[in-house]
Amino acid sequence: MEISVVTQGLTLDEVSKNLSEAVSLHLEDADATEFGLVAQPSLAVTFELQPEYA
Repeated sequence: MEISVVTQGLTLDEVSKNLSEAVSLHLEDADATEFGLVAQPSLAVTFELQPEYA
């Protein structure tokens, strides 16, 4: 199953929290058994970091 969600955050922890929430909201009305999802599915995430200069 592949879904597209977009989120952001100031820290990697914040991004992780926001991503979890975004996926949950995206699937909240879906029947998990319809997709064959397990209780704790793994996620493949692609993200981009912006360079920071001192």
